[in-house]
Amino acid sequence: MLIAYVFVAFSVVLLLSGTWLLITGRNFPGMLGRGFTSSDMIRMQRAPALYWRVGGAIALTCGLFGLPFTAIAAAGPPRSRESLIWMLVLGAALLIVITPLITWFLALSARYRLFRWDKP
Repeated sequence: MLIAYVFVAFSVVLLLSGTWLLITGRNFPGMLGRGFTSSDMIRMQRAPALYWRVGGAIALTCGLFGLPFTAIAAAGPPRSRESLIWMLVLGAALLIVITPLITWFLALSARYRLFRWDKP
């Protein structure tokens, strides 16, 4: 049961961070928005608001789908057929929603040269 609380907490963190990125269109302030290297910082400053909003949409989507996944896994019997079917339906819906978002995120990263192998 402790693992369910961990997953709920992780989903709530994803919901809050995704909401922040989606609304503001900027990176997190302070230590949360730091890159690992100085070139990472340059890339993050160069990223447009749309980049951060798409990243926020990805985090928000994962957080929204994480809560029902956790509820189904924690509430039902461990290996019931019904919980497995609900997990598959939710997984398919997550895949349908998240695939265009990740594709858009990667396209924006390539367009604005935000990958690590691109020079800052």
